[in-house]
Amino acid sequence: DVVRWRDRDGDGNFEERQTLVSGFGNDNSHHRVSGMALGPDGWLYLTTGDSDAHAQGSDGSTATVLRCGGVFRCRPDGSRLEVVAFGMRNPWGNVGFDNALRIFHTDNDNEGSPGFTGCRLLHVVEAAPRLRGFPRAYLLLGSLLFVAYEWCLALSLGFADNRMQAIELSVI
Repeated sequence: DVVRWRDRDGDGNFEERQTLVSGFGNDNSHHRVSGMALGPDGWLYLTTGDSDAHAQGSDGSTATVLRCGGVFRCRPDGSRLEVVAFGMRNPWGNVGFDNALRIFHTDNDNEGSPGFTGCRLLHVVEAAPRLRGFPRAYLLLGSLLFVAYEWCLALSLGFADNRMQAIELSVI
């Protein structure tokens, strides 16, 4: 959970606990929320590793990222929670912004494997537009064309006589 604590009477003790965002994955303590930064746009940016996140903001808004890490954002009071980007393995720490307000972040590799390759600096690009904004016929036709393309490619590669012909077919 992302929690705000408040000392209402100034005595050094917190009297109020408010959950801003909850529902991030809990299966691996190294892959939970690891970064929190207030962006130059006034939004609160949160990062989480590759634990399933069914997150809920303080106003009931929801954002889901499954089987991968992601960057979320919400208003400072926890409202209007949304996914900014996903598909990382294990984003760690705070996001950073450059002068053009582009978002950057680090992503850890599988540190437990013998093939560890280190960390990556990522330029975080906001996730794809919401599909509900597209006409249904557009989405269906686009899906059918994509499947038809994949079938044609698979069939053409299956009929190739050698590796070079297969490469030429895959380029076409």
